[in-house]
Amino acid sequence: MWKKIFVLIITIAITPLTPPAIAETPLLSMSDFAYGAELDTSEAKFTRFTLIPDMVKNIKRQDLGDIRIFDSNNELIPALVRKKDGDNKLKREILNFSRIQSADDTTSYILDRTENHRRSLKSLSLQWQQNYAPNMLLIRVDHSADKLSWETLKDSEAINNFKFEGIVLKQNVITINDHTQRYIKITFQNRKQPSVLASVHAYTSDRKISDYTWIPAGKITPQPGKPDAYRFKLGDGIRPELFKLSFPALNTILNGSLNGLQAVDEKLKYTPVIKNFDAYVVTINNKVINSMPINISRWQYADWLIIARATKNIDEENLPGIDLAYPQYEIIFANNGEGPFTVVWGNPAAGKPVAGDLAKQIHTQKDIAEIRPGTILGNRQLTELMESRQTPWLMLSISVAVIILLAIAFIFGYRRYQQGRN
Repeated sequence: MWKKIFVLIITIAITPLTPPAIAETPLLSMSDFAYGAELDTSEAKFTRFTLIPDMVKNIKRQDLGDIRIFDSNNELIPALVRKKDGDNKLKREILNFSRIQSADDTTSYILDRTENHRRSLKSLSLQWQQNYAPNMLLIRVDHSADKLSWETLKDSEAINNFKFEGIVLKQNVITINDHTQRYIKITFQNRKQPSVLASVHAYTSDRKISDYTWIPAGKITPQPGKPDAYRFKLGDGIRPELFKLSFPALNTILNGSLNGLQAVDEKLKYTPVIKNFDAYVVTINNKVINSMPINISRWQYADWLIIARATKNIDEENLPGIDLAYPQYEIIFANNGEGPFTVVWGNPAAGKPVAGDLAKQIHTQKDIAEIRPGTILGNRQLTELMESRQTPWLMLSISVAVIILLAIAFIFGYRRYQQGRN
């Protein structure tokens, strides 16, 4: 009799304190994902947060479908996953310009963006007169609303078409990034220049272009059986838009072509996508000059091949690394469940993101004003995160069970004491 009572008391005591089981959902549960992080949310109607580099690196689907939000009851919360600033499609326009000669004998060109100055300016591409080789030019970039008061955007930007120890290096693009004044002035700082500028192409966007999330992706590797060829491969998740080579030492150069790789009839076939590109870090007149990142967003290749025509200070012991630039993504969800909320990711078998009707809910300006930023409180393997959630419940359950056992032992002891006296 007392044994049955003892078992019943222990069962009743521990059952309410057992950690809640992971709720089954029509799609997936938390335990189906590899990584997780708790979110610090506000009291607003909606919460938004930007994907951190560790999320970008470990997401397994290009459509970001392997991201889910769960509340403290392990209930799935609909979430909208989107690019932070939309598609940011670039438009090319040719700018009108006029040449002026300054009192200090420097040459400047004033570019007029006319009615397009309300678009965000991403970059300028300088086109030179035929047969002109500019060697290396240091250019200052200013902007103004009225051509009277100028503000400097870039100082000593390198534009070049020069030889460095026998290797010709070219770069004619100036990155501006989101400046919307009507007038842009470029000034050749190092010496007086004749009328050498043929045209200027401006690349603009309807929206502000966010900074990229840059992530190291290992080193390029020599391609077996093909001399002076190097390979790198992208992951299965989000496609990067830019890549650049990071060199371990100064005065390192790689000049060649960039090719997309794909398997055709069980053989690797490469297709040239950029026939000439330069990647380098060199020092000229005590100034470190880096090459520009390469835009690969137009192509969907996961495997890439660099065929080098000229290299300096590159060997198998000193290969450059690959840095990949990803567009910034954000997640928006309604604070409908019980916090704290947890974001999980890293499951290639997950379906498309579960957004519900969030896109309609945040369509109005009033709803947009209700969106507040949240914070990702670090990330770790999901098993560790779930164990940390269960530990307090487990410790509390054990403590209560010990107290009950002590109470029962006291009751048994007291009854025996009473029986001995009788």
